[in-house]
Amino acid sequence: MPSSAVRDMSRWIAEHDPLPVVRWSDPLVETLGYDARSRYVETYWTPAMGPSAIALVRRLNDGLAVGPDGLLVPLGELGLAIGLGGSVHASSRLVLSLARIADFGFAVLDGQRYAIRSALPPLSRRQVARLPQSLAVAHDAELDDRHRGEQPPTADELEQAKALHPSSSAGRPSLSLCECIGRPS
Repeated sequence: MPSSAVRDMSRWIAEHDPLPVVRWSDPLVETLGYDARSRYVETYWTPAMGPSAIALVRRLNDGLAVGPDGLLVPLGELGLAIGLGGSVHASSRLVLSLARIADFGFAVLDGQRYAIRSALPPLSRRQVARLPQSLAVAHDAELDDRHRGEQPPTADELEQAKALHPSSSAGRPSLSLCECIGRPS
């Protein structure tokens, strides 16, 4: 049974079709994490979040790369495009997957918009421990290679990151998902 936060988010999403989507800017995660469309996210976050949630994270970030001021995403079309069906209601697979992204802390409500991270952090130790053994070994090797020689963030950088909120693009026009992927609306 989904938590009350997931149920509330699911209801909100289902009531906002087309879904207004904006980029959630977090410089710390963008510096230390991985682009939401990266191989790291596909390889290591998929077992943690599930393939539907990762497909949505990637698809929405693809759209935001083309329309950085925001998107108006027709939910039925989005669900059909990634194989979750065109049904849009609080307990549909699409809506629950979008709520799951928020439950993981990778999307928030920014006023009346769904703000999604453009980068995801590395997996936690607990999440790595839940990976299949071969993926856990590959993950640790990848992190070792990536962080060799890098300095951890300073206390000031961490404090600055904590003070940040989802970015606002108020007053700027939004593009539809169709416009962002080059198809007529």
